[in-house]
Amino acid sequence: MNTTLQIFFITCILIFILLILQNLREKKINVKYSLVWLLSAGGLLILALFPPLVEKLGNFVGIAAPASTVFVFAGIFMLITIFTLTVIVSELTNKLISLTQHLAIMEKRIRELENRSAREEDKNQ
Repeated sequence: MNTTLQIFFITCILIFILLILQNLREKKINVKYSLVWLLSAGGLLILALFPPLVEKLGNFVGIAAPASTVFVFAGIFMLITIFTLTVIVSELTNKLISLTQHLAIMEKRIRELENRSAREEDKNQ
C-alpha cells in the first residue's frame, strides 16, 4: 500500500471516529450503539496503520492488492456492524410492539372504568 493511500485511509478513519465521538458527546447516539462503530473503525485503523499486516492478511486470504484487502475487510466490518444494528432494531421493535399492546390494554381498562363511573353517577342522581 502506498503512503498516500495509507494517509488517506487513516485520515478518513480518524474523521469518522471524531464524528462518532461528537455525536456521542451531543447525545445523538447511545453509548451502546457507538461501541459497534468505534470497534469497527478501530479495526480498520489498525489495518491502515500496519501495512505489513494488511499484506499478510491479503496473502492469507488470496487478495493480491493491499488496498483491495483493506476494502474487503472494511466491507466485512460494515456487514458485522449492519448485522449488529439489525439485531438491535429487531429487539427495539419487539419492545415497541409489547409496549403498544400494554398501552392498548391500559386504555381499554381506563375506558371501562370511566364508563362504570359514569353509570354509577347516573344511578346516584
